[in-house]
Amino acid sequence: MRRFKVPLDVHTDNPPGSGGFIRVYEAPEIVRVAGPGALQDRELGGRRHGQLTSADDGRKMADQASIVVEMVGKYYPELEQSPKRSSDLRLPVV
Repeated sequence: MRRFKVPLDVHTDNPPGSGGFIRVYEAPEIVRVAGPGALQDRELGGRRHGQLTSADDGRKMADQASIVVEMVGKYYPELEQSPKRSSDLRLPVV
């Protein structure tokens, strides 16, 4: 398995104004081959980048994030989420 030397920050979706892509079904494989890293939900529920997030948008974003977590658990149950403040998610010192 190929491992990266620096943590990757991968967006699992984007709002329609930025292309509207959704990588929910790709997320498990991204985590498997690119870990350690972070998956981000980038405001799929939001209207556009730069706008304030409403409570409804926040709920949509949380729902989307929970779907991604569920998909990773379904296809790769052996993978674990890093604990809060995990040292492997910090920026490397060069």
